[in-house]
Amino acid sequence: MSVYRMFKEYGDIAFNVCLAIGVLFIISKIRKVVSTKSIAKYNFIYLYVIILWVYQLVFGMDHIHPKTWTYLLAKTVMLLNIVIAVEEWPEFQFKQFYTRVCYIVTTLLLMGLFLNPWSIDGRLSCGFSNPNQMGSLCAICFAYLLQVEKTQQKIKYKKLLIAILLFGVIMSASRAALGFVVVALLFKYRFSLKLVGVIALTGVILFVVLPRLNIKLLGIDRLMETVQSENLSQGRELQREAAWYMINTHPIEGNGIYCKQAVLPI
Repeated sequence: MSVYRMFKEYGDIAFNVCLAIGVLFIISKIRKVVSTKSIAKYNFIYLYVIILWVYQLVFGMDHIHPKTWTYLLAKTVMLLNIVIAVEEWPEFQFKQFYTRVCYIVTTLLLMGLFLNPWSIDGRLSCGFSNPNQMGSLCAICFAYLLQVEKTQQKIKYKKLLIAILLFGVIMSASRAALGFVVVALLFKYRFSLKLVGVIALTGVILFVVLPRLNIKLLGIDRLMETVQSENLSQGRELQREAAWYMINTHPIEGNGIYCKQAVLPI
């Protein structure tokens, strides 16, 4: 709700309600949460939670942001609820949850396409707060649907969903999302004749058919500019400078568990 314009004003309310429910849920399942079996099985999750708290309490006390404790609590609650959910309802988690997320994202994408399609810089946002958020969600859902075999789950309109989500990725003009799609395709098909055929067909459509129809895709143009310039941080120079400034300012203790981008000195 926080990343979709139509529901954004209710995002904080939904977040706080879900956080409270999550805390109560952990309390109600506390035996499972603190059991040695769960800790051993999901040790990487518990280790991550411990690292977050130890870091903040030891190194981050001099870098407290208004959202520091909320962020830390939300991370902990979310991670522990994943343990509970996977243990209690594994079938739902692996066969229904992610599929429903894909349906929701696709529905929001289509709603936004007709109700609020464009962002300030001309990139398609389809109702989301910004194109990068839309592109990342579409790319994740695209990759998930691409990997799921028919023998594992029967997903209605799977090919249609994949096509709509790919459209969302391309129109978002997010280079990271496009890169994610490429990685998903390589992971799925490896270097096979099928993948070569898909790439060839896609290339013909993007670089021959669409230009002749006078249709330009900003996402493809941005990706090609990045490849040609060999500069992966193109358009992110200020953010890169700010990151190095923050690292150099606090090289040992960092900037806290939650921090905003630093303002560069003039």
